[in-house]
Amino acid sequence: MLQTLNEKTGKWLVGIIVGAVGISLVGLGFSQYIREGSNHNIVAKIDGYNITQRDFQANYERMKKVVESQLGRGMVADQEAQKILKEKTLQQMTQRIVMQKAAYNLGFNVSQKQVMEAVKEIPAFQVNGKFSPDKLKTYIEVNPRNKSQLLGELNEQLLVGQPSVGIQESAFVLPDELNRWISVLYQKRDFDYVVLSSNKFKHDVKISNKDLITFYENHKADFMSPEKVKVSYIKLSANDIKQSMKISDKEIVDYYKQNKPSFTKGGALIPLRKVKKQIYNRLISQKVQKAFSEKAEILEDMAFSNPTSLKPLAKALNIKIQKTDWISRNGGSSSGLAKYKEVVKAAFLPDTLEQGNNSRALQLDDSTLVVLRVNDHVPAKAKPFAQVEKSVRSLMVAKKSAEKAKQFAYKIVEEAKHGKSVDSLLRSHGFKWQAEKNVGRDNTVVLSPVTQAAFSIKEGSKYPVVITTFDNVALVRLDKITQGDSANLSREDKKGIKMSLRANYGMSAFRAFYDSQINQMDVKIYTDN
Repeated sequence: MLQTLNEKTGKWLVGIIVGAVGISLVGLGFSQYIREGSNHNIVAKIDGYNITQRDFQANYERMKKVVESQLGRGMVADQEAQKILKEKTLQQMTQRIVMQKAAYNLGFNVSQKQVMEAVKEIPAFQVNGKFSPDKLKTYIEVNPRNKSQLLGELNEQLLVGQPSVGIQESAFVLPDELNRWISVLYQKRDFDYVVLSSNKFKHDVKISNKDLITFYENHKADFMSPEKVKVSYIKLSANDIKQSMKISDKEIVDYYKQNKPSFTKGGALIPLRKVKKQIYNRLISQKVQKAFSEKAEILEDMAFSNPTSLKPLAKALNIKIQKTDWISRNGGSSSGLAKYKEVVKAAFLPDTLEQGNNSRALQLDDSTLVVLRVNDHVPAKAKPFAQVEKSVRSLMVAKKSAEKAKQFAYKIVEEAKHGKSVDSLLRSHGFKWQAEKNVGRDNTVVLSPVTQAAFSIKEGSKYPVVITTFDNVALVRLDKITQGDSANLSREDKKGIKMSLRANYGMSAFRAFYDSQINQMDVKIYTDN
């Protein structure tokens, strides 16, 4: 049934798979890393297929580049981020193998026509949104292996994608299910709530000096002077390069003569004097980009090959070494290097802080790179009690007040359960209920935790519930529930909800299918590798 669905959907399915999988024009194809697994350390075995350490690392590096290109350099710098990304890499490689075997077992296949349709959908081979044979030809001419590698990878990705897309697109939503979801999603509730501000209980808090000192000793981590460093750095800036660039009149004239077709309007050549500034800016931009790229390559190479000093980099690039003031782990400065999270993170990495090495080249923006090294370091340490006594008292009062507010909230609930009126008790502490009518789940007026609590209360509940909202405690009691009605929604709204439900059902169906497939296979993960 799924193969038949694929044949009927044709180019549409190819577009979905190519878009979802994200065809890569570099790196190894999937079949290659399966076949080459016998001579290297094994990371995982999936039903006879080996994932080698070398190919796992290659996939990890590719994924790392994708993440950093989307979220910025340095996003995968710490060990925790690397661990998560490695787990994700192995998960994707495992899923690919499982789905390939499942596709074969279910009788899926990919025709040459489908592969060529997929090639035409790749943006790198298009001009103005249309397939360009010349673009494909140029790509293949660079390396003859590119063609077989590209077609092989596309074939495998289309094969693996068919079960996934077929299962998800076969999901459907019955009318009764749609109406039931609408009744829940568009439900309205009437409720009362009261925020029990902890400030109202401060006068009940009594704290001795002994209590303060004990609290300080038990919570020294809350009263530490920040760890901080001073760093030296080299900054490579395209703007700085631009200041030293010059363009001669001869260069402008030569460019004008060589690119006359670019300076015609209505078939007539535009005079040089009218486009001189435009040519100057274009030439400056080209020169700066070229110089910046060349210097950036030198910077990155030398930062790695000369890890214990910035002087070789400064000399090679003719850039002055600069220094910062103190930078803490929290950064926080609105100016200078400390305002960049990548810089603060790099300054406190073990490799730079403990080993004394240069950082890698950090990209601050599209036209600025920085390499830094730590000059001075002050560890975090506990501040003397006398210096923080006021802060200790304030924190302790806040904690005790919050505890008393919570105790009062539960006292209100107990009173209500015993059939007593709680309004007078609330008023005695300066509180009163606030009534909210016809509130939906998407409400933005009432505090979010209060709305969530109101929608979590079961219909018919007679007693208020206690919740924590930011630094305070709140009581919420339900009055009335009005179910959502599909008759009040437009056709477009109902269509949107149906599509979302269908997508969720499809994902659930695919997850169940994948779980059933992997549970039938012999899977071994070698974490030591």
